[in-house]
Amino acid sequence: TLKSIVSWLESLAVSDPAAFEGLRALSPMNEPGHLAGLYDGDPPVRTDRETYLPPLPSDVAKKYLAEVNGKLGKGRTAVPDGNHLRVLYWLNDAVETFRKSKLPGLGKELHVNIHESLFAPDDLPDPTPDADYGDNTNAMSVVGSWWRSATRPDERKTWAVLDVHHYHAWGTECSGTVEGA
Repeated sequence: TLKSIVSWLESLAVSDPAAFEGLRALSPMNEPGHLAGLYDGDPPVRTDRETYLPPLPSDVAKKYLAEVNGKLGKGRTAVPDGNHLRVLYWLNDAVETFRKSKLPGLGKELHVNIHESLFAPDDLPDPTPDADYGDNTNAMSVVGSWWRSATRPDERKTWAVLDVHHYHAWGTECSGTVEGA
């Protein structure tokens, strides 16, 4: 579990200071839920959102949305309901686990990774009609709101790092060639 990994990393400060010194940050998961927003059961994908990334139980989702959106300031994008909440909920727990550990006080960072393909376009506020999954400002505004609710300003200045992945090659503007070549 993540808590076990954090405990082990904390122990390295004493048991193996050289290894601990080599640790800059912990990333709980690379691109959690990547492509979940694309899985709708249509060919060539042979699964659907319910099996690829199941939704949170409705009572948990409702409570979590109230918590997240209740922390937002005026003018911020509300985090919508959807299967992506399972990932955001898990990542929030990862932030909380790191926050409660000794690692921030020992100068280590938490790098939380998100890929915008986590979100189904129809789950996002005001979806852009022809937005590709690589340049989705609606997804990024939701991620920003979630990140503000999961972390405090002082944490974002010291140890909480949001790592957003984006693949330009997947965008509709990229054909995989250099023009004229």
